[in-house]
Amino acid sequence: MSNEFAYNPCMHRTALLLAIFLIFTATAVAALFHIPISSPFLPTGASRSQTQRASSSSTMALFPGFDKQKGVSYPAENMSSDEKARATDDLSTSNEESANGVKETPATDQPSQLQEFPTETERTSPSIQPESDGGSTTATHIESPYAFERLPFETINTHAREALVNIFCTTSHGSLSPASGSGVIITSTGIILTNAHVGQYVLLSESASVDLSCLIRMGAPATARYEARILYIPPVWIEEHASDIALEEPQGTGENDWALLAITNTVDNSPLPLSFPFIHTDSREELFSVGDPVLAAGYPAGFLGGAIATLNLHPTSVIAPIQKLFTFRADTIDLISLGGVILAQGGSSGGAVINGWDRLVGIIATASEGDATEERDVRAITIAHIDRSARENAETDLATLLSGNPSLGAEQFSQTTAPALIKMLLDELSL
Repeated sequence: MSNEFAYNPCMHRTALLLAIFLIFTATAVAALFHIPISSPFLPTGASRSQTQRASSSSTMALFPGFDKQKGVSYPAENMSSDEKARATDDLSTSNEESANGVKETPATDQPSQLQEFPTETERTSPSIQPESDGGSTTATHIESPYAFERLPFETINTHAREALVNIFCTTSHGSLSPASGSGVIITSTGIILTNAHVGQYVLLSESASVDLSCLIRMGAPATARYEARILYIPPVWIEEHASDIALEEPQGTGENDWALLAITNTVDNSPLPLSFPFIHTDSREELFSVGDPVLAAGYPAGFLGGAIATLNLHPTSVIAPIQKLFTFRADTIDLISLGGVILAQGGSSGGAVINGWDRLVGIIATASEGDATEERDVRAITIAHIDRSARENAETDLATLLSGNPSLGAEQFSQTTAPALIKMLLDELSL
């Protein structure tokens, strides 16, 4: 949004000086926050047609309505005419059309291969029950996985907006630039689920060696509400990706790319809520089928200037059908494709993907490259993958990680696991 000051010959000199000061301040803020910390990245050695992480950075179309056929959101009513035109241009292509331009190529030099999951008719196992040991399974889609009917997406969107957060990290100088990512509250105690490539900056902010401060913002526009600490981040992800933090375009597939944050305080030191708004998670793999509609929500800012992302960042929601299913192994559903929706841009990382029964089934993690969002393919890692990753790396399931006192859990992680992980990141930044 532009700052316009209409000339008035009767305007007092003090008002003119104030107007000049405001313009100068906005320009300075934009210059300070122009470059996001985490830029979108492709898997190591990947081409532009392969999987790219949706950067931690954030557009400004709200959710007054949606087109079920195109699977896109409409521009917000409170946007300027120029902003509406730009948003409408970004939203004009349907998911079905944009997905055809993305080549599904596995990341050949990653530890696990990214393969397209078999279609319903290609799957060999007739059904699946969740396994207590987190072992590999072959899932068959369940048409009605709950004892209640689907909810209207307008209702789901309202719930999503209440639990959606913007993770905003700022710095005044040094090796890092400011960053903005998304997350979603998944417990009444205030635990946030986001990506590891977003959470690593919250982890770094706990070090006195780094000039970095991270706050949890909510609402429209995003307003600072809370402070948070790392409750858990997979050490294996830091070990494999610590060197990416110094790169302009780091790369990865989304495997193990998740983190839990614990809200520990309010920014004004007022009491924390007795209960936070949250979205229930569902880690079953038999929830997914190509064509199923889901709601995706985040705080994208890939096409915004620094001043807007800082002062006037709004959430964006879209309804989109699942385009493809992917696996990091052979018969697990680890990643879902949503095509070229508006959330295929920086800042959407960690955003919520919610099914028609108001259950969080994934978080946005990667996107292919493209000059516009309709040329990209945004993908989300599934809660099923996150639960499996927790069993393998934390030696417990996701539900156990979410139980207990979040602040105490964050303190324990800070004392035991975090120091070595922070050192890996500091070594890459030469700090």
